[in-house]
Amino acid sequence: MSNPWKTAWNVLASFALFASSIGLVIDDYRYPGEILFRTSGAMAWTVFFTIIWFALAHLFSIFPKRILFPILFLVASRIAIGYPLNLWMENNHACIIVSGALALITGLYFLGSIFHFLGLDRRSWFQWKHSLIVLFAGILVSVASIPFGIGGMVASAQNILGDYTKFTFSSISLLERVFIRDGKKVFLIGMMHIGEQDFYDSLNKKMREATDGKRIVLTEGVSDKHKILPDEFKSGKTYGKWAKRLGLKVQNSEEKAMSDDDVEARNEEWASRGVAFMNADIDISELSETHQETLVKILESLGSDNLAEILAGPETVSGSEMEDLMMEGLLKFRNDRLMEFFEESIKLDVSEIYIPWGAAHLPDIEERLINQGFEKISEESRPVVRFWKR
Repeated sequence: MSNPWKTAWNVLASFALFASSIGLVIDDYRYPGEILFRTSGAMAWTVFFTIIWFALAHLFSIFPKRILFPILFLVASRIAIGYPLNLWMENNHACIIVSGALALITGLYFLGSIFHFLGLDRRSWFQWKHSLIVLFAGILVSVASIPFGIGGMVASAQNILGDYTKFTFSSISLLERVFIRDGKKVFLIGMMHIGEQDFYDSLNKKMREATDGKRIVLTEGVSDKHKILPDEFKSGKTYGKWAKRLGLKVQNSEEKAMSDDDVEARNEEWASRGVAFMNADIDISELSETHQETLVKILESLGSDNLAEILAGPETVSGSEMEDLMMEGLLKFRNDRLMEFFEESIKLDVSEIYIPWGAAHLPDIEERLINQGFEKISEESRPVVRFWKR
């Protein structure tokens, strides 16, 4: 039997979903930076209202399943930073497409509610079959949301870190690429601050290999002459704590424990092999005051024992501030400094230059090398973390 109240409830629900999805499209389209760092009121409202609507759909069969399920999928996809589309494109583009699809579906739902395309006024208020199907869908969505969300976050992280980091179900691997120009080789080697000891041992073994000529290693490592960084981070306790919990090792942990005499002896031993080390990084005081303040807040939050607090980040730091620090301060500015050292090193009588830096730095460095006429000649992958160990 036709009932105008059935239509009215659907018009209300469809309008709220359509309006929130349009707001989400506008937010996604207008955001100038990397969308992973952004917080969105439109996203929060869309998720909140979808949950309420989905709960009501368990009880009332006036809400059609053929509209309910696509909206649930698209909202879950948008929460997961556009997954699975972000496997093949940038995070921002994936999110805009998903938000646009959500706006299209909710818009059709809204028009169908107003103009009676969906026959909503003739639907029953309650049906056992409808409730059971929606209940089963709710259980399925709850179970699937965890791997789906993890997949989205991994894909979004891959997009930011670049292709020197490879995620699989069994491991995280880092790439090494070798470039050559005028007989001189440059090794770009992806690094992580914590990983398995085998990874660091294999890299040390590689750098000890004999070479025809001399080898320079341009190392990464921000100095702190004015003691700006938190003591817990500077001492290595922050990385050490998480490395221990994950059963991993901290990069250069043995070197940090060496005395000055041991370091000098180590350097002499490397020099006898034709290998020289040169720190090619900045001092923290060279960052802008804003970047320094933001970095200190983030590092202090990393010292927390609460994983949720770490993932959420400090409350006083906005997504745009964090992105500006990461992209402009910690990546671009430091890469500029690294390339200054590289330009001086390439003029020396050396046959190889090693650049073992954080993997996120290297796509930009690779682009700069190619622009200078370097050609890639080889590539190697090394697992730095294995999830399923023997």
